Amino acid sequence: MNAANDARLRRFSGFCIAVIVCSAAFALSESSLCGASANSDVRSKSAAASATNAPPRAPRAAKGLQVVEYHPGSQRHKSLLRGDSALLSQSAGGVVPIQGLSIEYYADAEPRRTNLTAQAVSCSFDQIAKRAWSSESLKVQTGDGQFRGEGNGFLWDQTNGLFRLSNSVHTTIQRKPGGAESNSLNALIGSAPPAQAPKASEAGTGANASPPQPVEARSREFAFDVTARRVDYFHDVRVEDPRMSIQCERLTVQLQKEGNSFESILAEDNVVIN
Repeated sequence: MNAANDARLRRFSGFCIAVIVCSAAFALSESSLCGASANSDVRSKSAAASATNAPPRAPRAAKGLQVVEYHPGSQRHKSLLRGDSALLSQSAGGVVPIQGLSIEYYADAEPRRTNLTAQAVSCSFDQIAKRAWSSESLKVQTGDGQFRGEGNGFLWDQTNGLFRLSNSVHTTIQRKPGGAESNSLNALIGSAPPAQAPKASEAGTGANASPPQPVEARSREFAFDVTARRVDYFHDVRVEDPRMSIQCERLTVQLQKEGNSFESILAEDNVVIN
């Protein structure tokens, strides 16, 4: 009887030892797996941190930048921005510094005819908002050269076809003999008080009249709406013509729909005509 009990006790002891050994092995394996997972998490976080802290890519220089705007419903160019060089950067939020800016507008009916050109030494261009701006000078000229303008500090809105000059604006408008612009100036002369109206001989009329001289206009601010073909001068506006001079706070010049001569002039606010 005692021999049988001893045998059962030995078998039970062996079973307990086996259970203890298996438990220890499982615990060791689980610890190893947890350690491996923790190490993997550490490596993942380290890689993510390295990617986040990676230095941004250096701006890439590009030559011959072009941004095209098309006439609605066609593949004909409406406007074209050119840049001699530009710095492209992923971290600039779509803003591109441009050197050697040139902007051209084209006639819808005649794709090869340039309606307007504008040039600046440099600017910043927002590729998303389609706007260019600079504190430097911008020169604007119609295709036939009859209208020329220049000012310091500008904003160009490509979507709305609008130029704005903010300082020291100086423009020259070339008149044609007997053109609509002469009638507009005559209307301004006729609206002046008798004491201020120029003499008929000064108005440049008659068969022996000399070729019309250009009209020069200066102001502090200026807006050129390419789509509406309208030019607005703001603040301290001064117009010099051989027949008269005009001072006012706002002057609106409406260009003709065809060609680049102007068809009407409207002076407003504190108007003085000499």
